[in-house]
Amino acid sequence: MAINKKNYKESDPPIRELNTHDVFRYKKETTTPIVDNGDYNEAVQNVLDKDGELGSKEYNSIFGMVEKGREGFINANKKGKALAIKDLNDKSLAIKNFKSFRQDLAAAYNTRSTMTGWHKTEEGSQIMALLGDEARLTMKECGDGETDCEGKDELGVILPDFAKIRNIENTIQSISFGSANKSKLNKKELEDLQKELDEEKEIGSWVSIGNLPKRIKMKDESTKKIISEMGNNYLTQSSQTNDMENVAFPKAAAERQVRVNVLRKSANFESLVYDEMIPGRSFRHDLIESAMANSYADLGVDDIEGVNSSDGIDEEEAILIAEAMIGSNEHRSILEDEMTNYFVSYLENQWNAGRGNRPNPSGVNKFSSRENLMTKDAVEDTNTFARSLGAEKYNPGKL
Repeated sequence: MAINKKNYKESDPPIRELNTHDVFRYKKETTTPIVDNGDYNEAVQNVLDKDGELGSKEYNSIFGMVEKGREGFINANKKGKALAIKDLNDKSLAIKNFKSFRQDLAAAYNTRSTMTGWHKTEEGSQIMALLGDEARLTMKECGDGETDCEGKDELGVILPDFAKIRNIENTIQSISFGSANKSKLNKKELEDLQKELDEEKEIGSWVSIGNLPKRIKMKDESTKKIISEMGNNYLTQSSQTNDMENVAFPKAAAERQVRVNVLRKSANFESLVYDEMIPGRSFRHDLIESAMANSYADLGVDDIEGVNSSDGIDEEEAILIAEAMIGSNEHRSILEDEMTNYFVSYLENQWNAGRGNRPNPSGVNKFSSRENLMTKDAVEDTNTFARSLGAEKYNPGKL
């Protein structure tokens, strides 16, 4: 599917659209936004102004849930009454925590601490919708045939299980990429997976209030700081190296550092892709430019629907290629290799920048211009003194 350049901004992470045949395609999100037409500023400001206070629809819904419990409390025995009071206290705490979550989410969005473009993704828009005035809190219900279960009647919200969705998407993708000629069995399996995927997106799953903060995708500022410190360390190390020793950039060591301290320890791997880990640059943006300048063979990715490399790779096709690498488990190793090279290149640039600060750069007189003039004057003074003693300057061939 081609991307409409007029509506698509490069900074917008795409939403994956899956089909039962040749399934990995991308498009800009078209789902109808739930809060303020996709502009969350009004909802965010409203939450901040009211300290996360819930709307009237939410409180009406909560009152209905509590009212049902009150009826059971009246006819309950001593133990039942104690459990009812505990349940009421638990619900009160959940409401308080939900308010705090809404405040934290609004503050993170307002200070641009969330991952770049996250609020426009399918997952991000679902979380941001919790800032609205609609009733979202609901009690956990046990499964079919169960009268009791852990967390029964606890307050939470219904959201799609995005981890499950990603697993299904990756399975669909693996089946599609793994068989050039789709068999009837593969087609049936793909149809079943697509049905499961659609159901999960439509119905969703119950999520506790305590688990909601984990759903917010934040910018990985700690890893950004690590990358900056690594760059400064290489700059300093290079600056203090004697250029006459001809010490090369320690690329192998830099690669190990990037893989261990950046890729494997990142609090949010996606943030390394979408956010500015290097000042003024993002990996995704640079990857798109790289895709436009390289061939499939150079990038190491399989054929992607919507890309025709025979006439070169334009920006729309480069976006498809980049997002296939970013969003696919099939290409995870290729992606990590590209990211390693990307950050190592930054460290090498820092190393090379340090060359100009070295105390004795190669090919340059070790003395400053002022020192050179002083040395020349000293030589002249020595020659004058020698001539005053009757010494003659030696000229080759004179003897």
